[in-house]
Amino acid sequence: MDLAILINKLKKITSIIVIISYFFSSSIVSAQTITSTSTGSFTILKKNELALFDGVLFDSNAVAVLLTDKEYIENSFKLKLDYELKIQKSNSDLELNELKLSCNTQKNIDNDIISFKDKELKEIRKIALEKSDNSLLYLGVGIVGGIILTLLSVYITRKVVP
Repeated sequence: MDLAILINKLKKITSIIVIISYFFSSSIVSAQTITSTSTGSFTILKKNELALFDGVLFDSNAVAVLLTDKEYIENSFKLKLDYELKIQKSNSDLELNELKLSCNTQKNIDNDIISFKDKELKEIRKIALEKSDNSLLYLGVGIVGGIILTLLSVYITRKVVP
């Protein structure tokens, strides 16, 4: 189970690294594209007017897309990154809470077992202390019984062997 958790975490970390790398690489590429051209120049032309220099002509919609596209991409990657981080944090919090619950459950089970064993030990001590000491009685009965058996065997032996 520990290996599966480790692999899952590695996948999450790898995906976050890929997202961050993609985000920064796209920013760098955009920055290189923008800065790799010279300072450039622009002019606003009316329809059928001649341009003063060679270049690429964009209409106002294309210019708006160029200006907003980078910001849109950055924001979408930030949102995606935040989303992935929140998912990972939620999963980590869930896993942590499950582990805490498991630990608390095991503590309760251990405490119940210890409590049961303590009660059992107290009962055994109580039973051991309540028993009266009859060892002297047993000793006396054993000695008297031994004497009687010895006398009986001597008597029988004398009767059988004249």
